[in-house]
This record gives sequence, C-alpha cells and structure tokens, in this order.
Amino acid sequence: MASAYELFSIAVPKPLALKFGITSYLCPNLWENPWCPTSPGMAGYMFVGLGEEIHKFVEPEVHELFVGVARTNYRLMGRYRAHRVEPLTVEEWLTLSEKVSVVRSKYCETTQRKAKDSRSVESINAAYERGELRAPCVKLTCLDFKEDLYEILKAQKIRQKNTNSSSSQHSIKQELPDARSSQKRRRIEDTGAS
Repeated sequence: MASAYELFSIAVPKPLALKFGITSYLCPNLWENPWCPTSPGMAGYMFVGLGEEIHKFVEPEVHELFVGVARTNYRLMGRYRAHRVEPLTVEEWLTLSEKVSVVRSKYCETTQRKAKDSRSVESINAAYERGELRAPCVKLTCLDFKEDLYEILKAQKIRQKNTNSSSSQHSIKQELPDARSSQKRRRIEDTGAS
C-alpha cells in the first residue's frame, strides 16, 4: 500500500469534472484513517504528515473528498477543507487499538517506510504509546455536498455493476471492519467547524 491517502490533481478534466468545477480530490481510506468522515457532510481527520508529507496541508487546501470504505469502494463525502492540526495525543493513539488493531500496526508500518525509521514495527508502536512519536493529523471540514454529482456517480456505479455482473457472476469484495474509535477526537465537537 503506497499511502494512507491519495491526492489527485486533474490535469485534463473529464466532462463531469468540468461540469462541477472539480480540479482535485482526496482519497483517504478508513483502514488507515479510521476517523475520516463516513457520511457526507461529517467532519473528520486523516493521519497524514510523515516523511515528505510533513509539508502538506500546513496551509488549508480545498478538495473533493472520496473515502475508501472497502478496497475498491470509495464514497463521495463532499467538498472539504483539509488543514494540519495538532498530532494525536497518546490517549487518542491508544483508542485506535480497541476494535481496529490493524490500524495501529499499519500506521507503524507506514511510519517505518515514510520516515525511513529503522526500528521494528513493535518499537515504533511503543514509541507512539509513550508519546515519543505522535501521529500527524489533518482535520477535514465539509464545505458543501453536491447532491447532483452524487446522483450521477451513483447512477454510473449502478450501470457499471450491472455491466460487471452480467459478464461475471462472481466478484471478490474485501469489506472493511465497521469499527471506529468510540472516542473520536473531541476537537470536532469542541471547536465546531474551524
């Protein structure tokens, strides 16, 4: 897995991108970013800022947001402002292990790779647990949701599904566990939309 998120700039926009003024979009996934929005308009966070990504989102950026809910299933959440906030605290880091133990392990692997950290994944996890390392955090705040764009994408997906199901009766779909931290960052409620 290359990254916990992907940022795409549209060099040659397709008609749909032109129609809705989409010039870029973010695609974080829930298996590495369990605090991402799961419904349109919902605020959330993604854990981005290791290695060269440290310079991303220092200044607020605006992008359409699609969140990966399964390996091949991304959902439109809306147009979002993304900006760097304080890294996760130790307490917040520890909530990630309760139901989605793979999140911490995957993030430690990502830390090892992106930060070129020679320690073992277990040692990196211990450093996060002690607060020696803190997971960088980017707040995602919804600016708007284009219902008509959603309806067009939904219709395209249904057409694609119908085409695929007629050509192949069996498709492999890897779903995500539906487990999210029950103690999602309180800053969303405390600060509102900032």
